Amino acid sequence: MENNHIYQLLAQPRLYNYSSYLELLPGVDQKEANTLELFSFGDIEHYLKYTDQYLSLDNVLIRKLISLSILSIVSRNVGNEIPLKSILTELHYVPSIEDLEDLLIQMIDMECFHATIDQKKGTVYVQQMLVLRDAFNLETHALLRVLTEEDIEHRSVAWARRVLQSWMDAKISPAKEQLLLEPPAPEDKLVIE
Repeated sequence: MENNHIYQLLAQPRLYNYSSYLELLPGVDQKEANTLELFSFGDIEHYLKYTDQYLSLDNVLIRKLISLSILSIVSRNVGNEIPLKSILTELHYVPSIEDLEDLLIQMIDMECFHATIDQKKGTVYVQQMLVLRDAFNLETHALLRVLTEEDIEHRSVAWARRVLQSWMDAKISPAKEQLLLEPPAPEDKLVIE
């Protein structure tokens, strides 16, 4: 990579959040800033989609971007079992299920998330996230440089608000209305002595 400082930042093994650096690095050129945005909010598929907008990545940074992509995939599936083949199709650069299993094990060992790999079923069950990706918030971040809001929908604060509001409308509001329509019987009231 052309800029050693950007490379050192992106290549740090246990660093998975970069959005705070987007505004802090003076003197970075357009491709460097775009690459920082990619590592903040994007995945390997975005690197392939917009390759000419980014710095050329070596094997170390490709592997890091794959790790970030894995974090994105597993964070969307906490509490679920994911077929390894479906993860493999999203990653492009990972040649086999065995290589993917090795990456997952390394990330589990690095305490990125808790998960169980079932080789017989060819799945990974994600129990808990310990590391999360950056979330894009239009109120605190500048406009996107290369990525679109559709590209990063699952890491958007606006998207999370819509999902939460939808859940509240579907679950909380009906329960609240039911409670208002059916007040508890007098014997159900809590008496504090």
